Amino acid sequence: MNNFTFSKRMTFKYCIIILSLVSIQCFAQVDSSSALFQNKEIKKRSFLSIKHWSDPKKASVLSAILPGAGQVYNKRYWKVPVIYGLEGLLIYSIIQQNENYNYYKTELINVINGGISNDGYSAQQLSLLKNQSKKWRDLSIAGSVLVYVLNIIDANVDAHLKTFDISDNLSFQIKIFPDFPKHLNYSSTTYMLSFHWKIIDK
Repeated sequence: MNNFTFSKRMTFKYCIIILSLVSIQCFAQVDSSSALFQNKEIKKRSFLSIKHWSDPKKASVLSAILPGAGQVYNKRYWKVPVIYGLEGLLIYSIIQQNENYNYYKTELINVINGGISNDGYSAQQLSLLKNQSKKWRDLSIAGSVLVYVLNIIDANVDAHLKTFDISDNLSFQIKIFPDFPKHLNYSSTTYMLSFHWKIIDK
């Protein structure tokens, strides 16, 4: 009877231990999943919330929405008139060359149909002028797009460079040592060049 009671107690203890281990394992899995879920939620909120964006990302988005806005954010104000000056010239060129293209195209059609050009150009000359206007118009469009893209890249790079230390506390040294270590078996005429990048905190 005593043996049977002892056996029951031991079996009960083992059951308690096994249930405890299973409960701990399940709790750990739920907790891990919860932590993973929380991390995903934090990343999602960080991506959607502008205040969590890095400076390069903010500058890039601002310049994409409004050219020059990223430069203002980076406090590179002098770049704004440069950007708008280039864009203004290119847009003016696009409009002007497009008007020339349409004008020479109309004149060419008129001459081909037996009419006379208002400027006295032949069909061959009008065709050449039309093609030149189209070429310059397309190049101006490409230039305008390029300036827009460079405006975004410039804002991004400037935002990155703001975090770099370019103060006088940085030093760069070059040292030349005669001879490599003896175990490398180099001749005595061999020299070793060493570069040292030193940051001094005041």
